[in-house]
Amino acid sequence: MKKTAIVLLVTVALLFVLRQFVVVPYSVPYEGMEPTLGEGERVLVNKWGYGSSSSDKAKTVERGAIMVFHNPAEKPDVAIDDRAVFIARIYGLAGDTLMLNRQLVPVDVPPVDVHLKRVYHYPALCEERMLAIVDSLGIKDSFVGNGQSSHSRQFNYDEILKVRAAINRAFTLVCTSPDVPTNCYPYVVPKKGGVVPVTLWNITLLCNTINYHEGRKAVIKNGQLFVDGKLTKQYTFTQNYYWVMCDNMLNLNDSRLFGLVPESHLVGKVWMVYWKKIRTI
Repeated sequence: MKKTAIVLLVTVALLFVLRQFVVVPYSVPYEGMEPTLGEGERVLVNKWGYGSSSSDKAKTVERGAIMVFHNPAEKPDVAIDDRAVFIARIYGLAGDTLMLNRQLVPVDVPPVDVHLKRVYHYPALCEERMLAIVDSLGIKDSFVGNGQSSHSRQFNYDEILKVRAAINRAFTLVCTSPDVPTNCYPYVVPKKGGVVPVTLWNITLLCNTINYHEGRKAVIKNGQLFVDGKLTKQYTFTQNYYWVMCDNMLNLNDSRLFGLVPESHLVGKVWMVYWKKIRTI
């Protein structure tokens, strides 16, 4: 009897340890991972090396892995372990640069070098308008040369986006080299200790990430980011982040909706499916 009790206690203890730190069952909460995983199907999730107890998550997260994580859009005062559980596939790792369109959907083009200066021609008759625009934007030393019918200036990625917005199609800018894409933008997935510049296209994402996951107060005023009341043109992040996507693109329970997923919110990697629905045609 005594031996039986000891065996039972050891078994219960092992099951507790396995569930808390190694493997835990989950039910797929929505249709976002179809056809790979269906809503309601049961999976086993490997927690080893993930979550708030792991000190080396960056080495264990793989691109393409199906991950379970806690809702990153929940209010910061709700404990991470008390939040709803989501599931999606890792698309961007900490330190990656992703090209995303206006709907934050990845676009299959090479990442843009945001520092590279490209030369643009525009009508000589528009020089006065162009000069007023670059002066108002604080762009320095952009003038390259002038011809009889056209003038030339050089701009980096951030500058050309601002200039084009200010011109508002009043005249045409022609790039002398392959132009930057106009339908997508480079987003840096933050890594621990990494510095991410604030830009026109990522300012909202960075503001939300800092507020929700960095424990600081961030606001946008007149198109500029302020963190704890100070103007911030670049930010150093304190943990790794990930960009996740659903296999079913019609489902928005991924980074298009809630932004970056911090490493502290990771539960684990889907290891195996132990109950799968019988699907009918």
